[in-house]
Amino acid sequence: MRRGSVPACIDNNHFGALMPDSEDFDQVRHWLAGLGLELYADLFQEQAIDAEILGELTDDDLRGIGVPLGHRKRML
Repeated sequence: MRRGSVPACIDNNHFGALMPDSEDFDQVRHWLAGLGLELYADLFQEQAIDAEILGELTDDDLRGIGVPLGHRKRML
């Protein structure tokens, strides 16, 4: 698994609601914390970035929400 790739413990199969619930965001928060980037947890929640979307994020997406280059590299 790449350094910033979504861990297997995040189950993408149960998503489907328009707005993910708090458990989904807890998974994202945990993933960010594992990277030492938990400071972005609220931003990801504000942007409705759930575990399913994590795997689809691009460098441009992260730049667009204000994540600095070094942190984008760590996430990707």
